[in-house]
Amino acid sequence: SSKNGSTARSDSVVDVKDKDDTSTTKATTAPTTTTAEASPTPAINPNTVTFSHFNSTFCSQNSESLKDKKVLMYCTGGIRCVKASAMLKQRGVQDVSHLSGGIHRYLEKYGKDGFYKGKVFVFDQRVALDADSMLVVKQQEEGGGEKVVDDVGEKSHDCQNEKQQQQQQKQKDVVGKCIECNIPYDEISGANLCSVCRDLILICPSCHDTLHEFHCERHQRWKDAYFTFLERFTVEELEKQKETLQSLHDSYYLPAKKHKNVRKTLRKQMEKIDARVDDIKVGNAVVEQDAKRRCRTCFESNDICDGRCWG
Repeated sequence: SSKNGSTARSDSVVDVKDKDDTSTTKATTAPTTTTAEASPTPAINPNTVTFSHFNSTFCSQNSESLKDKKVLMYCTGGIRCVKASAMLKQRGVQDVSHLSGGIHRYLEKYGKDGFYKGKVFVFDQRVALDADSMLVVKQQEEGGGEKVVDDVGEKSHDCQNEKQQQQQQKQKDVVGKCIECNIPYDEISGANLCSVCRDLILICPSCHDTLHEFHCERHQRWKDAYFTFLERFTVEELEKQKETLQSLHDSYYLPAKKHKNVRKTLRKQMEKIDARVDDIKVGNAVVEQDAKRRCRTCFESNDICDGRCWG
């Protein structure tokens, strides 16, 4: 890699012997950060929802503590790292290297033999792929045969023992966790979106079956009060939801100027609840307590939508 860095190629080595003087940072956004880890030591998660916040949040809060460290950055495709490196350098962090081509190129070269664990976000209806699947995709793109993997990216093998060993290793490589019960889980589906912000979330099958709607980590405080589909709630339940939302609006998201957009979202939901209550009271709507779970993207019921409408 080049000193003070610019780029660490996927076939080069950056010296990280003194880990106390080294910081590995993800230049990714949710949900990319939730399903993967690409360094031998845990990387700093910037906890940014959009990359436009990276400079004003992560860089402003961490640049001082990073000035005397070797900073290694990686992202999904390599583009954000270039910009993120420049942002840190402008704030006085000089020894910064980023992975050329991002995790995509790294997996194409090293597959499961590198440091990367978990899945990589692919920004289409496949949502996320593991290391084996990324290699197969590359081979297919290059016309290197018709090797096929199943939905979890596991190759067919004749030896049952080898299958079991690979499955055990795959379980060890699971980085993500279910948003509800916190068990290791990394199967992302386009049907599992936060009801508030539409971020993709990780939710295991057991928890999935107990909920009608889902909420990301940022909106866990809203999970009992903010719902996209209101048809299954009674007037009493809706009024209780509004009370909770009003409390969040008036006491939690302060000062008002700093949380302007969040407070606007809360007000719009309260107006939506008021309209629904009025419709029920005058007979223009009825409570459907057995209403089917519906997709947050296309609004179809889950027996119709398979989650591929996302992306």
